[in-house]
Amino acid sequence: MMMTYRTLYRLLLTTSVALILAACGASEQGPRAVEEAAALEAAHRQAEEQAAVARAEEQRLVAEQASVAAAEQERAAAAAQAAREAAATAQREAARQAEVARAQAAAQVRAEVEAATQAQSARVTQLERQIENTSDEVQELEQVNDSLEQAVTAAEELLRALNEEQLKYASTTADGALQEPLDKERIAELEARMDALRREIESQSR
Repeated sequence: MMMTYRTLYRLLLTTSVALILAACGASEQGPRAVEEAAALEAAHRQAEEQAAVARAEEQRLVAEQASVAAAEQERAAAAAQAAREAAATAQREAARQAEVARAQAAAQVRAEVEAATQAQSARVTQLERQIENTSDEVQELEQVNDSLEQAVTAAEELLRALNEEQLKYASTTADGALQEPLDKERIAELEARMDALRREIESQSR
């Protein structure tokens, strides 16, 4: 369109020059020269009108190009803003997902630690019970051993007492009576003690 406007401008300039030349020679050529001058004047006006139309079209195109450029710039700005917002949204979502992942990992670690602590506590409780049971068994064994020792001691005392009583039969009177009477009460006491210890051992062994 710029080329068209310049072409019309050159045409208008040429026409003007021709009109001037025609005016100068009109007096010499007579009526024919006047007609040619009028034709040139009409051509001049037509060229001016075409130039005005060309200028208006050029201005319209420039304005349209400016509008298109402004719209394109606005679209580019909107796209850039949308891209920035999308990037910010993606960053926030990534941060949220990372926080969720950290929370889940922390919860899993806490659960594992709690499970390990509970298992360790249960193991400690089991060992404590075993120790208590062992202590009870040891105590029972000690009591049994103590009762056995007492029973052995009582048996030895009863055996000595029986031996002592048996020796009394070696010393008798002429009518066969024992010079030293038997200590039946002592024997009975030792036997009763032996029976009591035996029952105690039997109850402890159950």
